[in-house]
Amino acid sequence: MPAQSPQELLLTELQAIRSAEEQLSQLLPKHAERVQAEQLRPLLDERLQRGERLLQQLEQGLQQLDGGGSKGQQKNEAVEGLLRLADRELKEASSPQFHDAILVGNIQKIEHYCIAAWGAAKSFARLLGQEELATALQAASDQGKRFDDQLSELAERELNPLLLQGAQAGEQDGAGEDGNQRRQGGSGREQRSFSGSSEGGEDDLKDREYRDEDGEIRHHTRSYMEQHGGGR
Repeated sequence: MPAQSPQELLLTELQAIRSAEEQLSQLLPKHAERVQAEQLRPLLDERLQRGERLLQQLEQGLQQLDGGGSKGQQKNEAVEGLLRLADRELKEASSPQFHDAILVGNIQKIEHYCIAAWGAAKSFARLLGQEELATALQAASDQGKRFDDQLSELAERELNPLLLQGAQAGEQDGAGEDGNQRRQGGSGREQRSFSGSSEGGEDDLKDREYRDEDGEIRHHTRSYMEQHGGGR
């Protein structure tokens, strides 16, 4: 049922944020174990801890608004879809470098959603005089923006260049293999050509063969054969 009051709007937003944080708390530990970038792991650990604190603050706010916010609890489908996409892409990552870059990109998508949700909920909380809750949501928004900036900086400085280096190395390896195959194929053709010319040379000598007055085997020159129409 659609929200009929500012309080119901706030409850809806808080429940969506709670669901998002609960789902994100399952993704981060699952994929953080595979992280290779040294500076990425502490950022993820910090985000996980902030999420746990925010969940506690959300529970307090929901308790004040309607006794716990148990009515109409629903899973956040928007974040669920983002997490499903992230999980699929991470499973298909071809290397640790790709895993880290994909993880950062997907976490940023989710964080952008959270920042927008925190801002909307903060506005409703302030409207209803829930200053403590509004302050907590504002802090979450500020920390989320800083976290997003840190992820962007890490990706641009370290993670993305590693992807480019890996792609270039793969192209060079592929070019080297193609070159070896071409050289091997060319060598075989040269051998066949040389072999063919040898056979042609023996026939040519036979055609130019004759015996002199003493019975010795001699060979006419090619120009002689051309002038006299061939034959011994």
